[in-house]
Formats: sequence, C-alpha cells, structure tokens
Amino acid sequence: MNAPLMTVIELLPEPQVKPRQLFILLHDAAGGPADMEALAQAIRQAFPAAAVLIPAAPQPSEGASATRNWFLTEGLSEDRRIARVAEAMPQLLAYIQARQHDLGLLPPDTALAGFGQGAIMALEAVQAHDGLAGRVLAFS
Repeated sequence: MNAPLMTVIELLPEPQVKPRQLFILLHDAAGGPADMEALAQAIRQAFPAAAVLIPAAPQPSEGASATRNWFLTEGLSEDRRIARVAEAMPQLLAYIQARQHDLGLLPPDTALAGFGQGAIMALEAVQAHDGLAGRVLAFS
C-alpha cells in the first residue's frame, strides 16, 4: 500500500474567507503537481473564494525520475489498466472526501480536473462514487 496522498500545492482563499468551492487537480502520468500549477493559478484568479489543491500521485514513475503516476504504466494493457485504476481508486476517494471534510465543503462544491492519467482517475472516481463531485474537467 502506498503512503496517503499528500497535497503538494495548496492555494486557499484569504484566512478570513471560508472556501466556497474546491478544485482538485490531478496531473498526468510521469508528471507532478508543478505541471498543474499554471491551471491552479488561473482558477484562483477566476474563483478567489476557491480552494485549489494538487496532490502528488502515489506511484513513483518507472526509472530514476522524480515524477509520479496514479497507476503503474509498465506492461499496461486495457485489462491491466482497469485493475490498476481500481487498485488506485480507494486512496484517491479517501483523499477527496477528507479534503471536502477538512474544508467544510460538499460534493456539489467540488470540481475534479485531470490531465491524461489524472483525467482517467477523475472520471473513474465519479463513476466509483456517485455524488463525489459536482463537476469533472478531463483533458486528454
């Protein structure tokens, strides 16, 4: 089992402002939270009362890289992808629900945005747990 997901980039409203929305951004395979930082900054400008969080995927990428994967890509086939996404899902669901609770926000206030492998995880998360988020943005 991997360590719990950790928020690497966290953009919160001013301390006196209670967050009204939650955006969780999920990076692509062989990437990291910094890959989503420009999008996070744009969201914060458009939605100043939003909390924008970018966790690091739990799996280290194959090789010596410091990048991360949501699920292993080595030897990946369609059948294996389904199993690997299912294996990674409980950790992501727990992270999303914990952050909603911590920030006092409800699922309709939550948007998941993912790129590549992160998009797969975002789409599968709302399939796995109906009502988890109010919206999903998926980028290929």
